[in-house]
Amino acid sequence: MSLKLLLLVLTGLFWSIAYFDIIRVGLKQKTYGMPFLALSLNLTWELYNTVQGFLMVGFHIANTINLIWVVMDLMILYTYFKYGNSHLKIKPLLFYLGSIFIILVSFLLQYWIGEEKGLVLGAVYSAFWSNLLMSLLFIPLYYKRKNLLGQTLLIAYTKCLGTLAITILVGIIGINSLGGKISSITYIGGLTFIVDVWYIYLVHKRVKA
Repeated sequence: MSLKLLLLVLTGLFWSIAYFDIIRVGLKQKTYGMPFLALSLNLTWELYNTVQGFLMVGFHIANTINLIWVVMDLMILYTYFKYGNSHLKIKPLLFYLGSIFIILVSFLLQYWIGEEKGLVLGAVYSAFWSNLLMSLLFIPLYYKRKNLLGQTLLIAYTKCLGTLAITILVGIIGINSLGGKISSITYIGGLTFIVDVWYIYLVHKRVKA
């Protein structure tokens, strides 16, 4: 197995573990474990790029991983719709319509990025910026809940390790189909990694409290 393939597999493995644990604790604790805006961008990115990937390339390990993530994101979305309003406490109609509106806008954003930047590069930049946003949004979620509801060290660590693996692959080593390494991705991924480490520290701190 080449180093590039290994890093791709590790990214898929680490993030899949994080997704699985978000689903597990969400169902067990009757909550949702991923900030909704990040979930919306994740889900629409994976739907859009998985469909486009299979249409353009057919079977590929990256498309297969993305398809698995689509299913997992839909399960996380289920926990959000089932338990999310217990945190927000707004009128149910506003909660559901507002959430659906955000998902639709997120999908249009993915489409626009794909049209403007091209399908491949657009997918890369959108994924890394969305990943950074997710990491940033985990911090206020942590402080807002004042406990570890929907959050675990496993989620924190595997989210961070997945970020590290894909940043090394795309930003430092480079992928031929992307024209080699992309230095700007190194900075975005590096910043995301720093935020992820901060989140790990916060979760550790609360676990020990």
